[in-house]
Parts: sequence; C-alpha cells; structure tokens
Amino acid sequence: MLDELPSLIGMNKISAPSVSHFSENPLGNKNSFDKGGVSGFVLIAESHITVHTFVAQNSAFVDIFSCKGFDEIPAIDKIVDAF
Repeated sequence: MLDELPSLIGMNKISAPSVSHFSENPLGNKNSFDKGGVSGFVLIAESHITVHTFVAQNSAFVDIFSCKGFDEIPAIDKIVDAF
C-alpha cells in the first residue's frame, strides 16, 4: 500500500517505504496499551504518508500529510482494500 499510494494520488515518492514490526511493550513499558503491530512510512516530495497498526485493538491509523491537494476517495479505497 505504501509503495502504490503516492502515485495513485498524484504524489511523488522520494523514498522506498520503511516498515517496522514491533512486539508488545517494545520499550518495556508495562502500562502501555500497545500490544504490538506494524508501523511504516514513505516520504513523498509533498510530505509523507504514515501507517500505524495496533493488532490487539484491531486498529490502524493512516496519515497522508501533503501540502498539495488530492482526491481522498481513491486513497481511502486503497487503504480500506489493504486492511
């Protein structure tokens, strides 16, 4: 998704996507709500796209931050299809 999304919305990818898997309490914080997941980002000339997932909470958060306007419907469709 992070590899294909920039061109889909007319943005210019300037880095390969970076994706990291993390386990429960990756920093040893016993009070953390975080039970592990995946986080990733891709830099675009217009800013960035990030994704953070939280497996135990069945949640994913995607941020498309851009100084250039774009049609969000194709982006939403791609994100929904990916998850």
